[in-house]
Amino acid sequence: MYVLLVPVLAAFMWIALKLYGQYSDSNNYEPVVDSFSVISAQQVNLRLQVSKADTDPAVCRVQATDQQSNEVGYAQISVPAGGDVQVDYSLKTSARAFSVSVLGCSAG
Repeated sequence: MYVLLVPVLAAFMWIALKLYGQYSDSNNYEPVVDSFSVISAQQVNLRLQVSKADTDPAVCRVQATDQQSNEVGYAQISVPAGGDVQVDYSLKTSARAFSVSVLGCSAG
C-alpha cells in the first residue's frame, strides 16, 4: 500500500509545483527598489524599477522596516503600463526607516 502512495504523492507535488510556476503572477514581474532615501522619521522616498512580461498596469507592495525589522511603513504602489517602468514614490512611515523592500507585484 505505502509503495504506491509515495509515487502518487510525488507526482501530485510535481504537477502542483509546475502549475504554480506556470500560472503564478510572481514570474511575470521583476521588481527592484532602485534607491531610497530617508527624509525624516515620517517619510522615505523610493525609486521602484519594475520589469514586466506584459505591458499591462500592475500593483506592487512595498514595506519599510526599522533596524529591528519591525514594519514602519507599507503601501500598494500603482505601476503604469509598459514593459520596464520606473516609479518614484513617497512612503509615509511611523518611525525612521532602515530598509525598504518589495513584497511582490500583481496585475493591477
